[in-house]
Amino acid sequence: MSNHQVIDTAYVYRKNYHVRRVRIERVNDTLFSTSIYTKIILEQLTLRLLYDKDYKIKKIQTYTVVKDYSPQSP
Repeated sequence: MSNHQVIDTAYVYRKNYHVRRVRIERVNDTLFSTSIYTKIILEQLTLRLLYDKDYKIKKIQTYTVVKDYSPQSP
């Protein structure tokens, strides 16, 4: 993904006849997301990570739920 693109999408690979697509996008000035979609018959979201410019994850989303994320302290 270039620094100038707002959205970049790639069909990554086939595994067990499932097509998976990865989409990287800028949500706003400080937030980015990487989404993985799986297509068997219809395409649906498998996993989305929302993170800041330092790659600190803020939210994790699956096809049914969105969770705020904060790393556990040691």
